[in-house]
Amino acid sequence: MNASKEAATREDLEKFQQEIVHEFHVVSDGLIDQIKLLAEGHAGILHRFDRIEKENERQHSETQWSGTFMKL
Repeated sequence: MNASKEAATREDLEKFQQEIVHEFHVVSDGLIDQIKLLAEGHAGILHRFDRIEKENERQHSETQWSGTFMKL
């Protein structure tokens, strides 16, 4: 009788361990997806920032050239 209780407990622990590992994989997969989305968003922001920076540089160059022309 004692041996069957011990075996059932061991089986329960093994089943519980498998459930924990499964849940960990589910959570980690979701986390990986969220990290990928965050990285994509970050890349998009950097791309927009680069475009804005180039536009500002272009406008600054035009302003400097226009100011030089006005002095003449």
